[in-house]
Amino acid sequence: MSALLAVPRLSTPRSLVTLLSPVAEDAAKMARYCRDNRTHLAPWEPTRDDSWYCERTWLTRLDGQWQQFERCTALSLVALDPQGEAVIAVVNLSGIEGGVRQSARVGYSVAQHRQGAGLATEVVGAVVDYAFDTLKLHRIEACVQPHNLASVAVLARLGFRREGFAPQYLKINGRWQDHILTARLSPNALAVPSTPDAILSP
Repeated sequence: MSALLAVPRLSTPRSLVTLLSPVAEDAAKMARYCRDNRTHLAPWEPTRDDSWYCERTWLTRLDGQWQQFERCTALSLVALDPQGEAVIAVVNLSGIEGGVRQSARVGYSVAQHRQGAGLATEVVGAVVDYAFDTLKLHRIEACVQPHNLASVAVLARLGFRREGFAPQYLKINGRWQDHILTARLSPNALAVPSTPDAILSP
């Protein structure tokens, strides 16, 4: 895994998944995505103050995200619509590690008006493939609230397996929330036994 990778540009049937630049135009796109989906995303995210929805905040955050990309410690990607005008989904690879772990954590969100059409599976799948094929990671982890059935379904379709249950794992929307812990191994990994209903089963 190199810290000198080219900027990802992942084409999917309905989007271009890439890294935004720390410029005013891209900061405006990200701030608009957050404002338009504020109510929709609130149950699944940490409590946000009003600055989260401002372009100035996102200009600073995009600069930080770019630095993380250059160090290959995190990758904060967005899915743009075919015209490249609007963010329609976000996919983050955080905690990227090499060495003995060669792993990362994936998180994602999709615009409210694009829900229910398989877009999350499409764009998250493209990023997971990139993590295995280009970053050469061995393992991708994801956690999900048990009642977030749409996200549970996305992870199941993408081959993530349940590995555990963490009570009060993350403070989401002002409350400590339980999470299911899941992971997917690289296609080059040794085979592991399959388990029916691997994510939702006790």
